[in-house]
Amino acid sequence: MRTIIFGLFSYVTVGCVVVADDAPQSSNGSSSGGETTTVVVERDGGESTQSNSNGSGSTASTGDESTAQGPTTTRRAGDPELRDDRRDNIDDTRDRRLIREIVAQWKRAVADGNRRVEQHADNRIAAWLQREIQEDLREVDENRGEIAASRNERDATAATGDRRATNEDTRDLNDDRRDYEVARRDLQVTREIAIRLRRMQREFDRGTATRAQYAQKERLLDRLVVIASRELQTNRNETMEDRTENRE
Repeated sequence: MRTIIFGLFSYVTVGCVVVADDAPQSSNGSSSGGETTTVVVERDGGESTQSNSNGSGSTASTGDESTAQGPTTTRRAGDPELRDDRRDNIDDTRDRRLIREIVAQWKRAVADGNRRVEQHADNRIAAWLQREIQEDLREVDENRGEIAASRNERDATAATGDRRATNEDTRDLNDDRRDYEVARRDLQVTREIAIRLRRMQREFDRGTATRAQYAQKERLLDRLVVIASRELQTNRNETMEDRTENRE
């Protein structure tokens, strides 16, 4: 019986996230409108379903953002945020190691002409992509929540009239916006690569893929390694920033 390869590519998760700076805010710092997370699952039969719609864009508060006595508001990352950073670093380190290993396995199998190992690597790539897209969706959602919290903190500080502290909070808000854009772009690129790999996989399953298609697939897999490495470096930078803020 012919092994069904790349079955998981019949499900491609698509993330679309919109953030509005001037969206209405609720009392807990979350945007009450204009922010959605949409997941679309495409199936071979052409059906599509929509799930994970979140109009609130809310993110659980760590409870460690404190306001100092007097006119100055100081942002503190707090232990919960640092624990989240450590978790993200562990996850991203694992993801980078795993995709490097899988891509290397695929390349060796292709060079050796070992179809069985190549097909096994294809299945591992599909599973990795499915998990990575879900993690990227979570990361984008968390970054959106951090933007809302930073915006509220900046506005509260500005109300005190402390220009220096307001400038610092504005810098933190801009950092959070930058992190959000990086995470959103990584999600979009990863999703696009998953779709392209799924579309070309039929030729590989049939054993009719050309050299040009193999070269194209290799380039796409190499891009996944680059993205995984960039995500790890981004989270390491965020950890350093949070540790600096926690010491202030």
